[in-house]
Amino acid sequence: MGELDGFAGMAMGREGDRQGDLMVSWAEMPRSPGHVFYDRLQEVLIAGGFDRFVEAACQPYYAPKMGAPSVPPGRYFRMHMVGYFEGIASERGLAWRCSDSMSLRDFLRLENREAVPDHSWLSKTRGRLPHEVHERVFGWVLKLVAEKGLVRGSFGALFQALGKCSRITSQLETGTQINRAVR
Repeated sequence: MGELDGFAGMAMGREGDRQGDLMVSWAEMPRSPGHVFYDRLQEVLIAGGFDRFVEAACQPYYAPKMGAPSVPPGRYFRMHMVGYFEGIASERGLAWRCSDSMSLRDFLRLENREAVPDHSWLSKTRGRLPHEVHERVFGWVLKLVAEKGLVRGSFGALFQALGKCSRITSQLETGTQINRAVR
């Protein structure tokens, strides 16, 4: 044997001995409980008809039918809420943060295989929608969350500043009061 003495105890693998692909369904993925603030805000937005309201407000700025449908405008506004609350001043940073968090993916209402919209989509959408639409949408959100008791005390000023979100990619204040404002 000589040359092969060191290999005598090694088993030979066979081509048919491969392990199959690992398949895990979305429902089987380990999940954290999520962020209490975003979970509560999401409940309020859905119950208040946020997506229908935003789609109606944005409808005049989209073609009736041309090419592939856009990403829902409610997702655009939710991403900017995340940017404001977390002090993220760049669209690239915002896309990265939302991609990195299962909780934020839920807040954005993404399906399991849907990608988070990238920074160029945010920029195009921001350019498409006039400042007045941003003020209208964020004013509506402020009123809704105040009615539902999601804000209290001076935290209401944070939401009022949110009305200026059409320039959200410029300097933003951080949302450090989030945890104190959640009831």
